[in-house]
Order: sequence, then structure tokens, then C-alpha cells
Amino acid sequence: MRTGGWVLIFACIAGVARAQDPNEGKPAPPQTPTSPAPAPQTPPSEPAPAPPAPTPSRVEAILDALQKAGEELKDIRCRVVYDEDDQVNLSRKRREGVILFKKGEPNPRFFITFDRLVQDGKAAKEQKKVWYLFDGRNLLEARESTTTVIESEVAKPGDKVDFFDLDKTPFPLPFGHKKEYILERFDVSLVDAQPGDPPDSDHLVCTPKPNTRMASKFRKLEFHVGRAARLPIRIKAVSADGYKVTTADFPDLSEKSINPNLKDADFAEPGEWKKYKRTREKLEDSSAGRDEP
Repeated sequence: MRTGGWVLIFACIAGVARAQDPNEGKPAPPQTPTSPAPAPQTPPSEPAPAPPAPTPSRVEAILDALQKAGEELKDIRCRVVYDEDDQVNLSRKRREGVILFKKGEPNPRFFITFDRLVQDGKAAKEQKKVWYLFDGRNLLEARESTTTVIESEVAKPGDKVDFFDLDKTPFPLPFGHKKEYILERFDVSLVDAQPGDPPDSDHLVCTPKPNTRMASKFRKLEFHVGRAARLPIRIKAVSADGYKVTTADFPDLSEKSINPNLKDADFAEPGEWKKYKRTREKLEDSSAGRDEP
């Protein structure tokens, strides 16, 4: 009971005793001074138990595992299948190849080689290679069909580039995505497996938050995160107008393709590039439009 309650009770008792005193009206005998009664003490309260830590949602758990797998990854070699479905021109283009990736400072390196083209369901009569090589500073795009190399400066010496930024990268890399980056830009939901989904994967649908730069570019992004490697084995992007769908599949992305100890020689320019016409774009010019893979 609180101190105020005790005071009120003591006051009531004193009033009743005074009303019943038979010596009322007589001189009061001298009284021996007494020490005041100690004030009642409030018992110490028990500290409130700490609230239980919130249980992370299934979406957050998947994003945590995705980020951790990206942090533990040193290098990678795997196949890639890149599809473009243009629903305005009713055309579909598929390129198939291999992607190499190696962490480094201040920037990683990657080398993508597309060596097979399928146009509207039919393999091209002449298979011409297309390459994308990022050496840590420069992005080189080479085409066998035109015998050209376009070298674009992406960073000054020592500058760090976020090549996992979906606004900047010319190709959706299947690793390095930060949980915070994704949740800041997207509303993320976990959906049930659908026909055609990669087996043994979790299907995340990422809807850009309104009035963001992502919303101006994409209607949604979909990540199919493999449960074994904890990395995306499929990334699908739907344009803001809904008429262009691009899909990057990494069909053999597994523990076998992770950390194969790639060498510097694996990122060397192919010998045939020596005969190609080379164009260099400085950093301020490299934002110009580029051909699609």
C-alpha cells in the first residue's frame, strides 16, 4: 500500500480515539516527549523483467542468411542464363555463359562471358561472344560481332564502388546484397513456391517503396534464394511499366561453385581483344546509354 494510504488511516484512527477520550475537557497531564514514529517505507519494487527479444520474421531470417553468405564468399564461378522478355515488341532474347567473381580492395572484380544466344526460341546461326569485365576501376564491354571494346571508367584510383547497388550495376550479381539496403528500398514478402520456381529455394518478392528511385525503374524484383548456398539462384526484374521482364538464372550456384580459389589470370583480357577497336570513356562520360547483353 502506498504511503499516502497509511497516513490517511492513521489520521482516521487518531480522530476516533480523540472523540472517545473520557478526559476530554480536563487538563492534559504532562507528557513525556516521544520520538516521532518512523515514516512507513515503501518496499523496494522488483525490476521489471526485460521484454523478450523479438523473433525475426522469416523474411528477415532469409535476408540475414543472404547477407552472411555474401560476406563469407571470397570468389565464385558459375553458369548464368540471362533472359529478356520484351512484351512491347513481342521478342525474347536469352544469353548463356559463365560468371567469375573475386573480392578485392577497394573493389571486387567480375568477368562475364556470354557464348550462346537464343532469339525467340531459336539458337542464333552465328554464335558471337559478349563479355563484361570489371577490373576494379574500369568496366570493359566487348562484342565479337562488332570486334569492339568499350572501356568505361567507373572509379578513380582508390575509390570504392558499390557494384551491388541495383541502380548502378550493369548486371544483377547474385551476391553481396545487404539486408538494410533491401529493406530501405523495398517492401519484402515471402510467397509460396510457384510452378517453374527453382527447387529448394525461398521466393522473395520485393516491391519498391513509393516515390523512390527504384519505383521509377521497377514494378518489382524477385529473389529466389537457394536454401543450400543461401544465395540467389534466380533474380527477376519487372520494369515499372510492366512490359519488360529480365531474369538472371544461376543454375549451378552451389557449394561447389563457391570459393574455387580463382587466380588473377582468370580475369585477364582474352587474346582476341588485341585485334578489336577500343574506345575509352572517362568517368563523366560513362553514364551514357549502353547496349543490352
